[in-house]
Amino acid sequence: MSTFFTSDTHLGHARIKEYQPLRPGDDIPEMNEALIDIWNRVVSDEDEVWILGDLCMGKLDENLKLAKRLNGHKILVAGNHDRFSPAYHGNMTAEKREAWRYRYADEAGISGCYTGTISVTVEGFGPVDMCHFPYLEVADHVDDRESLYDPFRPVDSGRPLLHGHVHGAY
Repeated sequence: MSTFFTSDTHLGHARIKEYQPLRPGDDIPEMNEALIDIWNRVVSDEDEVWILGDLCMGKLDENLKLAKRLNGHKILVAGNHDRFSPAYHGNMTAEKREAWRYRYADEAGISGCYTGTISVTVEGFGPVDMCHFPYLEVADHVDDRESLYDPFRPVDSGRPLLHGHVHGAY
């Protein structure tokens, strides 16, 4: 068994190629299929995969099912586009967030759905923190919306931080 870390797959995100034009495929369905194929060529069903946020977007009735096709024991640390996250900017009650958590688990095959910062020990490396967001001290506030996520950014514990969200911005 191997352990993998990834983030920001954005399955079904209609505009992601505007931000990341090098993603595979000529359109979103082709991109989705290419990402699933690439993932499944690397990850086996026995592997553990930590997804550091933003798994799916768009029509989640369809796109969560795409995520279920991804190999491995998938664990999701919620990002701002994952609907059970407190950082999701939609109008969500605690009850709706919990319902979404169950949908991600059931429909996308996610075995663990977490929010905030998670601390784990990585074999052969030691303790690390994981969060969708980078530290506030290094946050690149590229627009006014980015400051909305400041309350959800982790505090520097001195341990390495694995995160997503920035899409290669730095």
